[in-house]
Amino acid sequence: MNYNLNRIPDKNEKKLPFLKSLKKLVAIISGERRNLIVAFTAIAINAALNLAGAYIIGYTVDHYVQNKDYQGILLFAGILLTMYVVAFFVNYAQMIMMGGIGNACCTAFGIRFFISCRSCRSTSLTKTNRAT
Repeated sequence: MNYNLNRIPDKNEKKLPFLKSLKKLVAIISGERRNLIVAFTAIAINAALNLAGAYIIGYTVDHYVQNKDYQGILLFAGILLTMYVVAFFVNYAQMIMMGGIGNACCTAFGIRFFISCRSCRSTSLTKTNRAT
């Protein structure tokens, strides 16, 4: 095998079309469907909690800070704290899931690459052995 990583790619060199690349990616991550659903759900929950947090801050300022109602301010501060703690743990779970998916994809790609290189090597070795 002769790899030259310093060569500049030719302008006419064919690249894999987007849909074919996407199909290969889907084939690699097909075993991680449940983890992907959980991770994307966690992303949606985290985004919703962060947006709701901004809305609650605005509501609190408009209705309780201007009227100097400290009991309402403390109530919504507690709600905000709870929301942000939940968002933190949801974000953590999402990061763990996506890390696992990335690890599984890299492992699957590495195994496929190793098998293809091994079959190429065994084919070339068979041809070499026949020549001698």
